[in-house]
Amino acid sequence: AGTVAMFLVGGGILVHGISVLHHWQIAVTEFALTNLGRLGEVFAPLLFDGLLGVLAGVVVVLIHHTVVSIKTKEPAN
Repeated sequence: AGTVAMFLVGGGILVHGISVLHHWQIAVTEFALTNLGRLGEVFAPLLFDGLLGVLAGVVVVLIHHTVVSIKTKEPAN
């Protein structure tokens, strides 16, 4: 549960810090409300934040692995 919470919090920070993501989240939530009702309105922002948090985590891991692999390569002789 703690890992899920961290992805939700991280995604929420990104959504509220980057205005275009915030506007996308509002559009997704309105779409969910129209098509799925109140339940969609409740879960759409959670899913949006969670997926964005996971995506951001994947990007960070890929960058980390790339940097580590570049640093650990032996210099060419």
